Amino acid sequence: MAQRREPAVPIFAKELSRAIESYVDEDRGEYSPTYLISDMGAKLSRVLVGGMLTTVENHGSEDEPNYRAQIADPTGSFYYVNANQQWQPEGAVDLSQLESTESVLCVGRVRSFTPEDGDKTYISISVESIRSVSENEVNQWALVACQNLFRRLSIVKEGIEKLGPREESGFDLSKQLYAIDEFPTGDYTELLYDALQTLAGAESITATPKTEEFSGSFETASDIEESPSEDQPTEKHEQSLLDKISSLDVDGEGIMYEMLVEVATELKMDTARLDETLDSLSEQGLIYQPSFNQFKVS
Repeated sequence: MAQRREPAVPIFAKELSRAIESYVDEDRGEYSPTYLISDMGAKLSRVLVGGMLTTVENHGSEDEPNYRAQIADPTGSFYYVNANQQWQPEGAVDLSQLESTESVLCVGRVRSFTPEDGDKTYISISVESIRSVSENEVNQWALVACQNLFRRLSIVKEGIEKLGPREESGFDLSKQLYAIDEFPTGDYTELLYDALQTLAGAESITATPKTEEFSGSFETASDIEESPSEDQPTEKHEQSLLDKISSLDVDGEGIMYEMLVEVATELKMDTARLDETLDSLSEQGLIYQPSFNQFKVS
């Protein structure tokens, strides 16, 4: 049976570094990934991150390389990424061809590590793929990360009633694992403000932004002009896929992912675009998964 990968969630480095609590969904059995849960409700297994590559070092040998690198996101905070020739061969090859000061986008799985003799948890990304991109592509990624964070802030502040199952699970787990009654919205509002200021041209994308006195309000991500990207799901794809799921769900129990792969072929969508579109529809609360690998219109 075809297994759908976890979505690659766009997230800023500051929030990722604070996602020190983990969770395993036992209901998914052998296919259950380990999630890192952020203190702002993000549920993370795979992530999509962007910024400037600041260091690349081989801590292994020439025959068996083990690369470690740092990526500075647009707000100046760092991701720590790694790729071992044995476990992440494609990521290792990608990193071997990059140099510091390049703008990059990276997809990988998140990992946490707490030394036995320490109380600090370290968060890293095991690289699946990483590539050199233009600064504009990093800006486009940052805009999506802003939209993701803004939605979660809006859910907390405005009490949006209809949540996707992933959103609802993320918020519930965050409250439980961090034993909190209120989310740290102030910290993340300032983070969002800094990122939007950078995107608006107040700072270079590679510079560390200065945190100005925050007024308590900010412009939404949609207020920033966004050029279309072929990597982003379009409204046409979303509506077409939504219509197909609705029409094919004759018994009301949902549509299996394998059938959607065939549907995607009819709609001239590859599996990567299919996954992105399913993620987008889920985040909007338009579809949900009644069971693993099965999709139903909300």
